[in-house]
Amino acid sequence: ADEHDCESLICQDMVKCKSDGRCIHWTDVCDGIKHCQDGEDEFMCEFNNCYENCSCFSMAIKCHGVKQILNIFPSRKTIPVKFLELSNGIEKIQETDFTYAPHVLLLNLSFNFIAEICSRVDKPVFKTLNSNTVLDVSHNLITKLFRKCFQGLVSLKFLALSSNRINSIEKNSLLNLDKVNTLNLAFNDITILKNDMLHGILNLESLFLEGNDIKIIEPSVFLDIQIKYLGTSNFRLCCMYRKPGLTCPATWHWLSSCDDLLSNVSMRIIIWIVAFLSLVCNCICFILKFLKKGKN
Repeated sequence: ADEHDCESLICQDMVKCKSDGRCIHWTDVCDGIKHCQDGEDEFMCEFNNCYENCSCFSMAIKCHGVKQILNIFPSRKTIPVKFLELSNGIEKIQETDFTYAPHVLLLNLSFNFIAEICSRVDKPVFKTLNSNTVLDVSHNLITKLFRKCFQGLVSLKFLALSSNRINSIEKNSLLNLDKVNTLNLAFNDITILKNDMLHGILNLESLFLEGNDIKIIEPSVFLDIQIKYLGTSNFRLCCMYRKPGLTCPATWHWLSSCDDLLSNVSMRIIIWIVAFLSLVCNCICFILKFLKKGKN
């Protein structure tokens, strides 16, 4: 039953066999039994030592309260970890932090104290993670995404940056993320959606922007992408990206319309009534003012 219809899954939170495409659970990796066709799930299973404050199982490492990422690799040797979760401790990510874990598929850095992840183009922190498909950096203190911020993540499909303090996204911050289909920027401090904000992320399907006080939306922000889901409470965003098949959960107010207001008969009538009443009131005020002036 655990192998039924696995070919149709995306393998989220699971391991995908390169040889036959099937999905297997983390607990099936390095358990002494070959679940993949060529037995790749039993390769490099000599990882035995687990760092303090971490729990290690099969090819997964979960750490709580670790301050420096490199401390997890005391031997300074490459380890076959595929799932790496670090929480409640990391304050800074350095260029060499993931040198010894190049095979990581899922990297979870949520709920830390990270304020900066890519300030220097010449020192990309994710450059060795060519196989990484899921990156979660949500619930941190990040304020800005710099140019070429995610260099090296050529296999990335899911990027979570929600619940940070992001207020600025430079052009080319998301460059070369050709395979990313889900981007979560919800609950940040984004007020402006710039035209070049999403440059380089052409295959994006789901974009989450809830919880941002967006005041300015530049006209070409969605020009080169084909979004299927736009997560927002801002009705104007749904109007900006009006394409067939789009799901947009923003609440539609009865007075709001994406269409030209003057092409809507009901709205035209309302506008004419308001204009007529304004004209009548202004005329009455003018007459009363004229009569009062005549008496004086």
